[in-house]
Amino acid sequence: MIIRNIFQKVLDRTKKRRLRREENDESPFERCVICGKLTTVRKDTHIDFRDHYEIGLGQMCYECDRKNNNNKPVCSEDEMRRLIEQLRRK
Repeated sequence: MIIRNIFQKVLDRTKKRRLRREENDESPFERCVICGKLTTVRKDTHIDFRDHYEIGLGQMCYECDRKNNNNKPVCSEDEMRRLIEQLRRK
């Protein structure tokens, strides 16, 4: 819940800036949605093949993704229970 609120605030704050940058940005590389730095990911790269991409948020640079992942659980409690059950079966 807290992470979702943070993401929403970041999206609200940066939406206008990002739109302005996209209009004026001729670089073939994506910008980080949090800090605005150019990333090493090309704009024409499909999201399935991108590193540091968060569905619903967008492309992040390595540093922002690392900060984001330190606060985010690896998986939900339900997913953890299923994984434990699968391991017990084996």
